[in-house]
Amino acid sequence: MGLIQWAALVLAVALSVVGLTLMATGVIKLGRDLRTQWSQVRRPQTTRSDPALARRAQLILDDLCSRAAVPYVEVAVVPILGRLTATSSDGLGTGGLAVTRFGLREPPKILLANGAAVLSYAGLEALLAHELAHAVRYSVRSAVVRHFVLVVPFFLTIPLMVWLSVTVSVSVALLVTLLAAFAVLGWWTWLARDEEISADLYAIDLTADLAGAAELMNLYSVPLERRPHRSRLIQSFERSFETHPVPAMRLEMMRGRLTAR
Repeated sequence: MGLIQWAALVLAVALSVVGLTLMATGVIKLGRDLRTQWSQVRRPQTTRSDPALARRAQLILDDLCSRAAVPYVEVAVVPILGRLTATSSDGLGTGGLAVTRFGLREPPKILLANGAAVLSYAGLEALLAHELAHAVRYSVRSAVVRHFVLVVPFFLTIPLMVWLSVTVSVSVALLVTLLAAFAVLGWWTWLARDEEISADLYAIDLTADLAGAAELMNLYSVPLERRPHRSRLIQSFERSFETHPVPAMRLEMMRGRLTAR
């Protein structure tokens, strides 16, 4: 085997390793997102919450709904969203500060973690305005169905690999399936990020308060800074499939939106 052939082989192996690692990272991230979304529908109500925060949040959300001319949306305060980690603040888990729970048989509801109590009025308003954007989007059944079926194309890559393995070869099947799965995961991530950006812009249009948005983004940046040490390669893989842009980027887009008005 000549030098060029050896170089091509090494490059192919390197690309395959990187591609498989990237795809595995994306699959894990996608699985976690789907599990979180499914738990939003099945999560039972709890009475272990901050009643003062619940009253304050509902008043703010009622005002936002009135300004946006949308139907009433309920806020439910829960002790924590997601799960606690060693670096979590009190009341702030892996699920963040708030999430919009949606299902086929019930109207959207905003779940707010006890950790949101540290926010000022402006910061809490920015958070609820962002979640209100999701609630408005998922107020119809068709939008909820579309959200969950977006993952179907990814699982179609499995029968694709089996078919190519039988009709062509295993090596071709692996390569084609890897590219297809990576493309679908990238598409899923792009859609999720686009939705989060749209919610940010909706929120800043509604509140026109950059200070509140900055307070919220600063709070979101803390868990990122406190993550356990990981290699730059792994961090790059994780960032490739993050559904939320980094807080600094989100704040800059909202600042640009206000400036353009």
